[in-house]
Amino acid sequence: MQNAVCVQMVAAFAAAVDACSHALEPMLVQTEKMQAHLRRCVQDLQDLGMSLRG
Repeated sequence: MQNAVCVQMVAAFAAAVDACSHALEPMLVQTEKMQAHLRRCVQDLQDLGMSLRG
C-alpha cells in the first residue's frame, strides 16, 4: 500500500513539474530575447564611447 501511494505521489510531482516548466517556457524565451537586446545596447554604447574618444 505504501509503495502504491509513493508511486502516485511521484507521478503527481512529475506532472506538476512538467506543467510548471511548460508555463515558464514563454517567460524564459522572453528573458533570452531581452538579454540579447541588452547585449546589443551595451555593444552600441561601447561603440559610441570608442568613437567619441577617437
